[in-house]
Amino acid sequence: VLSPLRREKTVVGYLYVVNFDVSRAVEVKEIVELMSFFLGSELANHLLVQRLEEISQIDVLTGMKNRRAMKQRIRALTANSPVPPYGVINIDLNGLKIVNDHDGHEAGDRLLIQAGELLGKVFYHDDIFRTGGDEFIVITDGISYETFARKMLRLRRDAEKNGFSFAIGSFWSDGSAEIKSAFRHADEMMYADKKAFYEQNPELRR
Repeated sequence: VLSPLRREKTVVGYLYVVNFDVSRAVEVKEIVELMSFFLGSELANHLLVQRLEEISQIDVLTGMKNRRAMKQRIRALTANSPVPPYGVINIDLNGLKIVNDHDGHEAGDRLLIQAGELLGKVFYHDDIFRTGGDEFIVITDGISYETFARKMLRLRRDAEKNGFSFAIGSFWSDGSAEIKSAFRHADEMMYADKKAFYEQNPELRR
């Protein structure tokens, strides 16, 4: 006896029963149909909750992960024993306020989307988090310092080639550094990079 598990009009699974008393096939069929109704409802609710959980971790504008997802990633990373090698990159999009003021917020939104797409060509999508208006965080793990350095170099080259101005700060650890310390170092480097940019381009200062 095979009975579909439905979510409205969509089949999300099947309930399959074998090795029963064939003389009670009609009774078994009725029981299976009733069970499939309740199981289908439970499965649909589970899928809905799962989907809502996924949506709650996505930045609506860029499609990148958000700050909530980043916190979960940090908890998962630091729960490992020992903690694997990891890198933290703090990226701030320079000049966004000027674009918003001169060309409108729609232009600023397009710039943020394009910035996210550029990051997605260098790093895995699940490693990228938009944590603020013009700020992105990248968390990589399980890669060597050499690979991390190559990705950093590529990020700077791709940004320059595509006309983006990023203030970037980074920190790589072999797993021994505390995550808070890694974020603090990356943050300090990013602000130093941003300060140098605005000293060279005072007309773009926010």
